[in-house]
Amino acid sequence: MSQLRPQFPVLRRAAALGAAFALCAVLPGLRACPVPVYQYSLEHWETDPYVVVVRGGADLSEAQLAAVALLESAAAGSEGRAPANVELRREDAPEGGATASLELFYPKSTGIRAMVWSGDLTPENAAAIVDSPLRSELANLLAARTSAVWVLLESGDRAADREAENTLRRELDLAAKSIVVPESADWGGEKVDIDHKVRFKILKLGRESAEEKILAEMLMASEPDLKTDFADHPMAFPVYGRGLVLYALVGKGINATTIRSATEFLTGPCSCQIKSGNPGTDLLLSMDWATEVEAKTPATVGGTTGTGGFLQKLDEAGGDKD
Repeated sequence: MSQLRPQFPVLRRAAALGAAFALCAVLPGLRACPVPVYQYSLEHWETDPYVVVVRGGADLSEAQLAAVALLESAAAGSEGRAPANVELRREDAPEGGATASLELFYPKSTGIRAMVWSGDLTPENAAAIVDSPLRSELANLLAARTSAVWVLLESGDRAADREAENTLRRELDLAAKSIVVPESADWGGEKVDIDHKVRFKILKLGRESAEEKILAEMLMASEPDLKTDFADHPMAFPVYGRGLVLYALVGKGINATTIRSATEFLTGPCSCQIKSGNPGTDLLLSMDWATEVEAKTPATVGGTTGTGGFLQKLDEAGGDKD
């Protein structure tokens, strides 16, 4: 990523998104779905599973077997647990490895090969992978149809964190008041009900929080340079749908322009049926979305061209994505 990122994160990406959405009104063959991105993604986009590797330990102790059972029940949504977007894989330990361990990886669909987290195979670590207090609150807010939840990952620099929070609160309040979403829309002669009340929420996450360490790692490893180049900056992550992180806004890049770009995408009408065509990296959350979220719109609403398709058409039309 550009070294200018702390000042101008995702500006070029946001500009490309804005241009792409503008093109949906003029390029042949494109029609905007009337349902906002935040609603369609919540109601219809399935979450992609994180991969938990249980490595080694041919003869597991009772506690280690309990850890595996916890992960299995979370993956299946059994034993009274809400299902989590996670799948298990068993692998041998490296030669000489004596302690059974857990390794957490992003969904294969993301293309992110970096390991999110690793630790010993214990019930405590298994439980920490599956859920945490802030992730539970985040999932509940999204299931309650909050348009987007902004996770503010604090840097530890009080002045910088306070400035980032104040900017977020001011700009999100302005956006919620100024963005107008219709109560209903017509799509091919079918009336669809729309979540027209735009609501944003901010959740603060301390960088050194022990109980939220795995969440912090998920966020910081979602883009390759966040840990290496910008670890001492506050970061804001807009989360939408069933737990999709749109992208990171960093340091001075948490500003009116980038926040507005994100809110315009999330509340805009250019949703689509294909999740993979839109930006976002899933978080690992425990939530029975199918039960907790009643779809107001049919899955057939919208076209089949997502953001990726818009950007491709932008490129073909001679636009500059960079």
